[in-house]
Amino acid sequence: MASTNFTNTGAIIEKTLTSAKYSALDLPREMLEDILNQESSFAQNTADLERRFREKLHNIIAPYLEDIQYPVETQKLRVFSTNNPDDEAWKT
Repeated sequence: MASTNFTNTGAIIEKTLTSAKYSALDLPREMLEDILNQESSFAQNTADLERRFREKLHNIIAPYLEDIQYPVETQKLRVFSTNNPDDEAWKT
């Protein structure tokens, strides 16, 4: 594990809070700081820290941004599977 002390974490947080992707979400600064602190234990340098931070944040936030109606999609899958589709039909 790296033990580097990263000094530009505030800039990474500001960049995230003002980004087009995340600005409307009103993300808690404390959550972003926690993610940065956790990922800094593994990062080799600043670029690696920022990459790790973005990936972790995406993995946390992305599921909440989906617009999937699970009951509707589940019903569609049930109907589809009752028609005994062949292997090629499952790929579409």
